[in-house]
Parts: sequence; structure tokens; C-alpha cells
Amino acid sequence: DTDAPDLQNSVDIKVFVLDPLTSENQPPYIETLENHTISVGELFELRVIPVDPENIVPDLYIMFPPRESLFDDNLDGTRTFKWTPKQSDTGNIDLTFIARDAVNPELTSEQTIVITVEAK
Repeated sequence: DTDAPDLQNSVDIKVFVLDPLTSENQPPYIETLENHTISVGELFELRVIPVDPENIVPDLYIMFPPRESLFDDNLDGTRTFKWTPKQSDTGNIDLTFIARDAVNPELTSEQTIVITVEAK
């Protein structure tokens, strides 16, 4: 049928191939996070963004998270730390976030911040 439109779709696909003989895989890193001061009973949320030089989404973890905290996967390579501190949590809490390379798990980076929890 010569009256039918010519339907074509095009999609750009970026393929990244690491050749172990010619290229060096770089460790991921976490975009800079800052220390925070929060209050007991108030929800605290922090989006954590890992970056990989080869654009392969790295794994992201938190070391020793506070009880009842969440580290939700945002399904876009980032995660959101969520926590509502209790009175017993007052003081300084160290949070260490770790990004681990998806190609070579031995390549990691970490970033530690301090959350100061104040009583109401």
C-alpha cells in the first residue's frame, strides 16, 4: 500500500565495553554529602547519588544504618536515606555510604557524614 506512512523508530544505544587489556575501570564515587542537624521526631531524608566514570550504575550501601531507618532504591541509580530519630538517638550519628563498582566489586569509595540529632 503506497499510501501507508513510512513508520520508523530510532533509538540511540550507548554500549560501554571495558577491555581489560587496554582500559582501566575507575572506581565510582558519591556526590558530595553534607553534615546535617535534625530534631527528634522529624523525618529526615537524604538522596545519595553515586557516579561511575564508565556510566555503569554502581551498587550503593550504608554501613551500620540507624535502627528503623530505610535506604530506598529510587530505581534511577540513586537511593534515599529516610529516618525519624527518637529521643534515644540524640547526639552525633556517623553515616558511611559506600559505592561499589558493578564491574569490579573491589573498586569502592565511601563518604561519611555526621547527623546531629537534637532533642525537642
